Amino acid sequence: MFKKKRIVNQIAPAPDKSGDRGVDFAWKTHSAISDWTAKVDSKAAITLSLGGVLLGFMITLSSEDRVLADILGWQLIVEYIGLGFTALGVLLAALVVMPRLNRSRTKATWKSNFIYFGHLRRWKSADLKSKLQALDAAQELELLATQLVSTSKIAWYKHSMLQFSIASLVLGVILVAMSTV
Repeated sequence: MFKKKRIVNQIAPAPDKSGDRGVDFAWKTHSAISDWTAKVDSKAAITLSLGGVLLGFMITLSSEDRVLADILGWQLIVEYIGLGFTALGVLLAALVVMPRLNRSRTKATWKSNFIYFGHLRRWKSADLKSKLQALDAAQELELLATQLVSTSKIAWYKHSMLQFSIASLVLGVILVAMSTV
């Protein structure tokens, strides 16, 4: 008698008319990269502080009438190598927290990229307002893509340097400790 109609519920995303979805995703990605960069800077600051304390402690122990003062032969070489690795770890942690401003590149690219604060500082407010009002979604996405690549390179560099810093500090402490046996 009656034919049953099969009703299928389909949830379809809203049509993407102007690239808003890509722009929204790019901003979320930018926010995530900024968050990761802030976290690696915090970890590096802790590593820098701890490494500096360890290095100072080791140097103090190497002064006259201290545990590391009378080491000779191969143990002295191991101690110096350990101190070198510890100092390298401190230096690498300092490189992580050191601001990367790309001054020379910023001078050349400030008119074409105005997401980075290094570029924004060169603009006059009225000119920037006009430029921002004239942006369409495709142009915004292009600017965001450029910024994402740039900030990702910085985040990768910082994370890599922190890994090397921590490994160097650990190796340095182990070697100095081994020099006393």
